[in-house]
Amino acid sequence: MGELFLDERGQALRVTWHAEAEVVVLSVWRAEECVGTVRLAADEAHRLAAFLDGVIATPAEAPTA
Repeated sequence: MGELFLDERGQALRVTWHAEAEVVVLSVWRAEECVGTVRLAADEAHRLAAFLDGVIATPAEAPTA
């Protein structure tokens, strides 16, 4: 099971769930080459999801002068 996220520079983030190991693998791709990976245990993946949910749900603060 996985998802692929593309950015405007042509790079991609592939996110896959590996149930047998209970890890989420985040991999960065340039064209057809994987250039880096991070393996997150399930509890760390939940923490990442909560962080993303929190920063997206909260409007950015206006810069102070």
